[in-house]
Amino acid sequence: MRTILQGGVAQGRYRTLTSGPGEPYLPRLDVLGRPPGTGRSRTRRSLLYLGHLSDMHVIDALSPGRIEPMIATDHSAWASAFHPQDPMTVHVLAAMTRALSELRSSGFGDYGFPRLPGLLDRAIGGSVASPGLPAPWYAVYGNHDTLLLGTFEVSSQFRSLAVGGREAGGRLVPS
Repeated sequence: MRTILQGGVAQGRYRTLTSGPGEPYLPRLDVLGRPPGTGRSRTRRSLLYLGHLSDMHVIDALSPGRIEPMIATDHSAWASAFHPQDPMTVHVLAAMTRALSELRSSGFGDYGFPRLPGLLDRAIGGSVASPGLPAPWYAVYGNHDTLLLGTFEVSSQFRSLAVGGREAGGRLVPS
């Protein structure tokens, strides 16, 4: 176990992170009402599961607070505040909620990730049939295309690894 601690100044106001000793597990005798059993790690169960539905932008497309009249008045100033897919946000939230609810029956494994037997095999084991688009399209270059994970600058070493013939551990990539 480790704890993340604030490290020294890296540059300007930015600081590095460092690790320190973790906090010990403390049996809750007040909850158990008895000393913990020796085999408790085999029968332990979680008291809480946390599901994070990220970057929620749920839009009420029928709200009188919508600004379509302002967009019509000055499209250049307000167009970025309106998206044609806005009415679909409630459907996306419903689908995310269903997926999260279905995880309860699959259980959770190491590090709290859900157990979804066969998911990785299905994801990498076959081809993906894409329906394609019914019109010409153009891919645009964005921050996630130029940065590692959309966040970090790509070093020359990583770039060489990404286009090379070996995995990060040195093993040859099967062709």
